[in-house]
Amino acid sequence: MTITEAEVQAKQQKPHGITLQNRTQLCATGINKVIAYDAFSVTADTDMGTLTIGGKNLQVTEINAESGQLLIQGDIEYLQYTGRKEKNESFFKRLVR
Repeated sequence: MTITEAEVQAKQQKPHGITLQNRTQLCATGINKVIAYDAFSVTADTDMGTLTIGGKNLQVTEINAESGQLLIQGDIEYLQYTGRKEKNESFFKRLVR
């Protein structure tokens, strides 16, 4: 039985989820790292892409690198994902298609 590259990548990905309560408390799981944050936005890297949380008076109350959990409080106005770039296929793979 052979395992495809896509199956290996799927097994390596952390489960990712978001819970938002009353637009004031957010819990995100599957966070690889927090790239940047201030009172107006928090940008984090996930296996699903880059996640940006925007609002006012945002405070990162907890970052757990082992579990990949991120807790944020404040006036949350939006969530935005920027997708991951797929690896370019080699010339030969495209030729064989």
